[in-house]
Amino acid sequence: MIGLLFSFPGIYVEQVQKQLMKKVVSLVVIALITSFFTSCGPSEASKKAEEEKMKTEADSIKNSIKQDIASEMDSLKKDNKASDSLVKVEKK
Repeated sequence: MIGLLFSFPGIYVEQVQKQLMKKVVSLVVIALITSFFTSCGPSEASKKAEEEKMKTEADSIKNSIKQDIASEMDSLKKDNKASDSLVKVEKK
């Protein structure tokens, strides 16, 4: 093959260079596309960190709602006891 390269320097070398460049360019394009798809998106560590953050926020909201409900229930119980005592006073 090397002998053919030097025997027709004007024609054969240009064809080989074009074919070689097409192969190199196509390999570079394939490598870029592959690296793009494998490197896109968040990593596992950042996904887990985001999940933990969301879980913490959800737990915080849940606890806040529980406290609100508990305080509301306590105030209703106090109101109920006060109304019960008024009813008992009125019955006497």
